[in-house]
Amino acid sequence: MKTRHGAKLVELKRKLEEMVDEDTEIVLINRPSAYGEYSPYSFAESEEELLENVKNVVEN
Repeated sequence: MKTRHGAKLVELKRKLEEMVDEDTEIVLINRPSAYGEYSPYSFAESEEELLENVKNVVEN
């Protein structure tokens, strides 16, 4: 999912942080190839898909 820096991205990060426990860190990356230590990872096509994916992980 592509996005831009700014208030909307901050709001999305806050939503994600509310969904996970305090031991989970939300990391926003702009160049996935530079963050190989976080692999495997996948990409969401939309904010809705990302939120749904996180919800599914948290519930399982």
